[in-house]
Amino acid sequence: MIDNVGYISYLRDILPPEKRIILADGRMGSSRKQLEFLDAEFAKRVDWIQCHSIISCNHLVKIRDGNLSVLRPISSTRHADLLLRARQWILEKNPPKDESLKSRTIIFYTRNVDNASHGRVVDLQQEREMIRIIKRVMMQNNLKERLIVFDGTESLREQMDLFQSANAVIGPHGGGLANLLFLLPSGSCETRPKVLEFITSSNTPKLHSGIIYKTFYHIFSSCSWAEYYHLNFVAPSSDSGGAFINMNDFYDAVRFILGKMSEENKLQKIM
Repeated sequence: MIDNVGYISYLRDILPPEKRIILADGRMGSSRKQLEFLDAEFAKRVDWIQCHSIISCNHLVKIRDGNLSVLRPISSTRHADLLLRARQWILEKNPPKDESLKSRTIIFYTRNVDNASHGRVVDLQQEREMIRIIKRVMMQNNLKERLIVFDGTESLREQMDLFQSANAVIGPHGGGLANLLFLLPSGSCETRPKVLEFITSSNTPKLHSGIIYKTFYHIFSSCSWAEYYHLNFVAPSSDSGGAFINMNDFYDAVRFILGKMSEENKLQKIM
């Protein structure tokens, strides 16, 4: 769903209400459930092909008393304009709750859970130190946000509520950061939610094959609705032995990002 939500929102906008849409789904039915959650009314217009997996779907479709048009994408499904269209749709159907607007958060994303795949699991001792650093820098900057440790096991409703409440998100590249799509828009570039993502690189070839473009900054076509920063994993990071960050660099990055948030809060109070 997250890979194609831009084109799904495009079809929703351009097709007349009587037109039905055929989409494929994996055997667990997760895409169907997600669409029903995002927009139950629109989901009623969709007919689903149940596939054996998300990468294997070879079915014969017969159309009776009608005709079939096939969408042939002319750009990436993650084109910036499509994603901004999808964000507008999601926000229209799922406006933030009062709690998300009043009780703002800083999210630390952990992959130290059984459901994490493809590696990038930060060394647990380092992760605990990271959380201590974030708490200390929050106190130093007198930030009122709550620090929430997020592991991606929450329901989609809970994940959306949480990311709509976020002023900052920190953690490794992984499926949990797909929720960056739910970050709320801001009134200016300076007040956009801050993101610090840990990514692999050619310096860590044993970690997710050193694929340098595996970042939601690229996957979301620059993720223009967030102020984005990166830290590279360092040796001896590997898929089997855990992922590591230079902790001095992490401390500097957190001080910079949370310091900016503190300055922005002061300016908003003055204005």
